[in-house]
Amino acid sequence: MAEKKFSLADLTDDQIAVASRVIREAGSALGMVQGMFNKDAPGGEIEQRSELVPLAVRKATRHVIELAEALGIPSEEAEAVTRRHAAIRKANIRIRGLERQLGESVTPDKVQQAVKSYVKRIKRWWDIHGFGHVSSFVFEEHIVRVSLSCLPFGDFPLIDSKTPVSDKERKTLWRKSLEDRGFVLAEEEKGSFDFNVVDCDQTREAIARTIKEAFPTSRIISFENHSAYTPTFPDGRLHLNIKDVNIIIYSLSEIAALPLPEEEME
Repeated sequence: MAEKKFSLADLTDDQIAVASRVIREAGSALGMVQGMFNKDAPGGEIEQRSELVPLAVRKATRHVIELAEALGIPSEEAEAVTRRHAAIRKANIRIRGLERQLGESVTPDKVQQAVKSYVKRIKRWWDIHGFGHVSSFVFEEHIVRVSLSCLPFGDFPLIDSKTPVSDKERKTLWRKSLEDRGFVLAEEEKGSFDFNVVDCDQTREAIARTIKEAFPTSRIISFENHSAYTPTFPDGRLHLNIKDVNIIIYSLSEIAALPLPEEEME
């Protein structure tokens, strides 16, 4: 098939307007390249301009291809871009098809069991750290939102313990381990054996380290706090206690990889 001969007389007002705009944009990109050839610029700017020149040239090239398309002039570059975009669309269609097949092969019961397993693992991980309560889980398309309670229950019986003396010793050691890791703690009342996690920069950093060690790609969204009922600091100050920390987990594989006794997860 013979290539249609180009004629200025065949151009519409819209084609001329688009072509004029593209020419200005291409000229601007090429003018930027020319301005970067100045060798008298400070040495620190040479590296920066060296990075910008290829970007500006590629931008000008795209404008030239767009100009050819606007004027109806065939070009090898435009055809190559069209083929590349077609290949990308074909690949995306294939990927969506594979995802659909994978989704159809997973039964609702298997999904439910997987969710239960992930929830159980997070609960046990937080319980080992002594905080125990996990307020909520929300599984979304690409993330998991989790609200972790920061009330220090400890892994000890609350009532009717058969080892009350040992529990008290273990709780003392556990509290010291929290303080060694950077947690700032305060008694609920002066002389009380129970304590809370004080809301301060040092405590927040300790919590962040604990979470990041388990979920490296996670992100802390917010902390929630409440006022202490009575002043327990030596100087009599009232303080805020951290109640919950809300996080986003981006990788389910990090939940599956939590270092837990596997016999407890069966």
